[in-house]
Amino acid sequence: MAKCGKGKVARRVLCGEPTKPPHTDEVNPGTCSRVKVFCLAPGEPEPDWACWQHRYQLMWNPRQFQDCADAAATLQKEAEKDIPAATTQYQIKDVLFYSNGRSAGNYTCDVTVYWQVDWGNMVMTLPEYSWPNMSSADNAAVQSALNALRAHEEGHVNITEEYVTELSGGSIKISGSGATPTAARESCDVQLAIHEAQIAAELRKRQNEYDDRTHHGAKQSEIGGVDVKLVCPSE
Repeated sequence: MAKCGKGKVARRVLCGEPTKPPHTDEVNPGTCSRVKVFCLAPGEPEPDWACWQHRYQLMWNPRQFQDCADAAATLQKEAEKDIPAATTQYQIKDVLFYSNGRSAGNYTCDVTVYWQVDWGNMVMTLPEYSWPNMSSADNAAVQSALNALRAHEEGHVNITEEYVTELSGGSIKISGSGATPTAARESCDVQLAIHEAQIAAELRKRQNEYDDRTHHGAKQSEIGGVDVKLVCPSE
């Protein structure tokens, strides 16, 4: 168990979403658990934490400012213009199984489609804020803002996972036919392309609705989260 400061005790807290895959413990990489240890004061409520596994790639975009006030003002202006502070390349991919046959004198083609999250191409890019002579309070303010921002971006990951779960409820079968095996396969591929475009459009629609409602995290509290905002120590 963790060693806690004076007046606090270590308590094991179960994650708030036990139906999802385990959370990846970032303090102890490689360790996954549905339980984390928190140092809490008597009567302090247990924190609510998500426990889905972070299998995306994480990248950083350095951004330098004159001081905290400059950073806060710049980020606020960008938020008002609906400019996202971070991005997540959400990706899904389909696994295809083809079969061929003959029916009523024609050649037939059937393709069974299974969808999955494309973790290899799922990339989250977060900003890395800095300015000269940062104090420990400055660093804490930045970390707090980044925690809220990352929580917003993980919402995009979560939406992707949930959509794939919906699609995985059953395989999707697409059929085509033609006078030759090649024509049958081409007929299948035309229908497959339409299906893939529809799936991509629906996922994009859900992601855009999430950003529209939360203003890229600036109004994350609209769905019960923490608003993304850099609050300088002097404020």
